Amino acid sequence: MLLNPNYYWYNGKKHFLNLNTQKIFLILGEGVDKSALSNDLQIEEDKIEDINRLSLGSSIIVHRDQDIKDAKIYDYNWTIITVSDPQKDILSEMVLYYSPVIPPKKESF
Repeated sequence: MLLNPNYYWYNGKKHFLNLNTQKIFLILGEGVDKSALSNDLQIEEDKIEDINRLSLGSSIIVHRDQDIKDAKIYDYNWTIITVSDPQKDILSEMVLYYSPVIPPKKESF
């Protein structure tokens, strides 16, 4: 029996996630452009969607010892890339975080 380890609980019910492993969500530092990211990740530039500024919600919780000015939380960007090998690690100092895309329930990418 194959078990789906990707799920969350909501209102006492277990909801399974269907990950799109061909599309990867990335959070990037500031000043990253498509050309530099393409070279660093060794993927074609047309496999990188537009790079957008990351907009955070109105509530930001910063560790009490961390100065919010040092955190530079407003200097992040995001994009989605298409990969042919979902097992390939995303190794780049430009990439701060990455994960498979979780498509909306009624739509797919």
